[in-house]
Amino acid sequence: LRFITAIIIPLWLVVGALSAGWLWPPQVREYILTQRITMGKSDLKESEQRIEEVKELSKGVTDVHDEILIEMKTNRTDVVAMTRQVADMRVQMTAEMKDIKEIMTTLFDLQQPRSNRYS
Repeated sequence: LRFITAIIIPLWLVVGALSAGWLWPPQVREYILTQRITMGKSDLKESEQRIEEVKELSKGVTDVHDEILIEMKTNRTDVVAMTRQVADMRVQMTAEMKDIKEIMTTLFDLQQPRSNRYS
C-alpha cells in the first residue's frame, strides 16, 4: 500500500501539473497555485499612509467642488445683473436716439425756411 501511494501521488501531481491543475481537486489547486501575501509592519504603515492620503485628496476634491459650485452661483448672479444692465442701457440708448432724431428733425425744419429765402 505504501509503495502504491508513493508512486500514484507523485504521478498524480505530475499529471495534474501537465494539465495546468485540471486533474487536481480544488483544495490542492488552491494550495499550489495561489500566492501567499504577507504584510510586514512597514507595508502596513505604508498602506495606512496611502489610505490617509487618499482620504485627504478626496476631501480636497470635495472642497474644490464646493468652491466651484459657489463660484458658479456667483457668476450666474453676475451674468443676470449684467444682462439687466445691458437691457437698461439698450432702453436708454433707444430713448437717446429718439431724442437725437427729434432734435435733428427740428434743426432740419428750422434750416429749411432759411434755405428757401436764399433760393
